[in-house]
Amino acid sequence: MRKLGSWELIRRLSTGHVAEVFVVRSAEGDDAEIKVLKRLLPIHVDEEDLIEAFKREAALAPELNHPGLVGIHTHGFDEGVPFLVLDYVDGCSLDELVKFNTQPIAPELARILMCDVLDALAHLHGLSDDHGNPLVVAHRDVTPNNVLINREGRAILIDYGLVKGAVAQRETATNVVKGTWRYASPEQLRGRDVDATTDVYGVGAMMFFLVTGAKPFSHVQELDDMMEAKLSVPLRLEEHSKDLNKVILDSTAVNPADRPQDARAFRRRLESLAYPDEDNDAIRAELVELVSAVVENRDPNKGTLTVKPSAEELGEEVTDPAAVTDITRVATVDEMPEADPETRSLAIIALILLGLFGWLILF
Repeated sequence: MRKLGSWELIRRLSTGHVAEVFVVRSAEGDDAEIKVLKRLLPIHVDEEDLIEAFKREAALAPELNHPGLVGIHTHGFDEGVPFLVLDYVDGCSLDELVKFNTQPIAPELARILMCDVLDALAHLHGLSDDHGNPLVVAHRDVTPNNVLINREGRAILIDYGLVKGAVAQRETATNVVKGTWRYASPEQLRGRDVDATTDVYGVGAMMFFLVTGAKPFSHVQELDDMMEAKLSVPLRLEEHSKDLNKVILDSTAVNPADRPQDARAFRRRLESLAYPDEDNDAIRAELVELVSAVVENRDPNKGTLTVKPSAEELGEEVTDPAAVTDITRVATVDEMPEADPETRSLAIIALILLGLFGWLILF
């Protein structure tokens, strides 16, 4: 069993462009409880801003006493590389849930999950230091992979925006992980200041994903086209109520001033869509069944669903724990944009002509 400090590594969950995440258990004492360990990639060990961001996130631990936030168990350094040990959430991600369900999520289920997320964001945005300065300006990455659903059918938000904030200060939008483009606000992609309305946009985009089963701007593959689409093509719902459509349109408005101004305001908008006789306990029970089905259908050797990842997802991160066997090495997957039909046709014609030319030379 490989170890990282006093923690035994059970399996790798993911590797991003800043950190890697493992399922672990204590290698010392009688405490064999399962946890999650997030470690800065060793290639960034000399980058003080990222080290400091990890320290600030660790310092949030006492403030994360909220049912919609995953707690920080402990933190430390391994050969100079910082890591955080987080509580393990027994369940699945929102992304897994939608993939497994293979159809849109019912609006009432989507609404109650997004209200959970907005509760967590409201708590996160409300944290401040002794001088009243916000500790977390914005999460910055409110996406289906950063929302987990536990066995009680409740959504839990992971990652708290500090490490991503440090990265955002020195990177351009072209370096943003491709999977976040669809949920990032226009101002975020432009590298402008972010605030609570940035996360409101992310929740609105996730709500669209849940009730349609389609990723926002699914027809767009390149960043420039994504920016143009976000500025000119509203996220509309074709087969849902006018009220729900209006909520999606408002929360993903191009101008931040036109969105609900904080997580609590957006939650009130979503709550107003509920029917008077709606049974929240029954909705939770349905979510519990869905989550259980996802977990039971995972590959037991990998801890992941036996669903082939899309090309876009392979460009986002390494999610297959078997893809990286040495924890000191970083595996990357080059993003290979899919050729458009016209380009493919020209390539086929060129190959045919090349074959005919070779045949003429031989004969």
